[in-house]
Amino acid sequence: MKAWEVFSYLFEFPDGDTLCQLAEVADDPLLDEELRSCVRKIVATDPGVLRSEYTGLFVSGFPSVPCPPYESFYCEGCLYGAATSELAEYYRSAGYEYINQARPADHLAVQLEFVAITGDTAVLERLRKWVPQFAEVVAERSQRYGAAAKLLSRALAHGFRDEKTSGKIT
Repeated sequence: MKAWEVFSYLFEFPDGDTLCQLAEVADDPLLDEELRSCVRKIVATDPGVLRSEYTGLFVSGFPSVPCPPYESFYCEGCLYGAATSELAEYYRSAGYEYINQARPADHLAVQLEFVAITGDTAVLERLRKWVPQFAEVVAERSQRYGAAAKLLSRALAHGFRDEKTSGKIT
């Protein structure tokens, strides 16, 4: 599994399938040690606790969602902004059939999944614009997800030593 795909799973709702995918790569020597460590911490957490934390950070919170994982929130100040429809159209034009009403096209996990599948650099550039701010907000509220968000931000800024084979973050 490529590092971008692992990051995609880290920011996906932690249901049984997602946690199984993460558990499969927790000890993959081809991945960066810090990334494996983040994955191990996530999969070692009680699933109920993890789902509650994920929901409180990324789905619902009072009085508002503290860490929305959406490009439109950080770049436009709203949810379901222009970025959502732009990315949905971009995915379609690239032949990526994205159909999921629960996650808008500008959701972090969706963008990372697209990059993992296509290697698309335009979407990586989009992510570089807003993920650092997202990572700061998440790190203020969660050790587990904050570590993953900070590592993602660093990977976006500095890349991988050999992205195709090792996923080692530089």
